[in-house]
Amino acid sequence: MPDSILTIILVGVIGLIVLAILLKLCNRFPFLNYLFIFGSALALCIICFSVKPYNPGSVHDDKFKGAAAIWQAVLVAMYVMFLWADIAFDKYEYYEHTAEYNEYSNTITVTSKLQTASNFWSCLGLSLATGFGLGFLPHLILGDSYTWSRILGFISIAMMVYWGIKFTAFMVGYIRAKKGYY
Repeated sequence: MPDSILTIILVGVIGLIVLAILLKLCNRFPFLNYLFIFGSALALCIICFSVKPYNPGSVHDDKFKGAAAIWQAVLVAMYVMFLWADIAFDKYEYYEHTAEYNEYSNTITVTSKLQTASNFWSCLGLSLATGFGLGFLPHLILGDSYTWSRILGFISIAMMVYWGIKFTAFMVGYIRAKKGYY
């Protein structure tokens, strides 16, 4: 039992390191980021429309297809995560205030300290929550993988349209910057 827990922790840490490196690369190279965004939306569309309907007479067909639900959740999480890749390592500063009461002198001492934080954990948490909430949870609630897969397939088409709009706006700005219009 302890070996399996250690393996899970080790795989999780290695996965986070690889994910951080991948997000850093996507932050540095926007074309790679747009490639991953489009790839995850396209793969989600293919997986969603490849789920076959429930056939009660079939021996090998069950109502809930767990593998399809997991892959859909992972691809939705990847899409959201790569959308946030450009701000995942942005730093923001905030003040942390602490107050201390000294009962002997009956005084309150307030100290303020400037802290710096990153958006990496927010990016990761939001993408995992969206992937679970949009890709996996409806499968459990409905109990039918076919219906939600079709709905998610149409959502993935909307994701690709959004990618096209965002990529076109990026390319227009990129071409203008290369020609020196800005």
